[in-house]
Amino acid sequence: MGLPETERQVEAILFAAEEPLDIESITTRMKTKADVLKILESLEKQYKGRGINLVCIANKWSFRTA
Repeated sequence: MGLPETERQVEAILFAAEEPLDIESITTRMKTKADVLKILESLEKQYKGRGINLVCIANKWSFRTA
């Protein structure tokens, strides 16, 4: 089963971002309203232990190689 639409949106926003984004920046780029923090925490768990990790540094989120 694939990711829900809102998770795919957040994932795409972060992959396309040139720099880490805070929750407010992600929220303004979303097509639909969603609990962005909850989505980020879910994605963080899904990517844990893979070649790419979702990390939060100084309240800004980005994908990083493991």
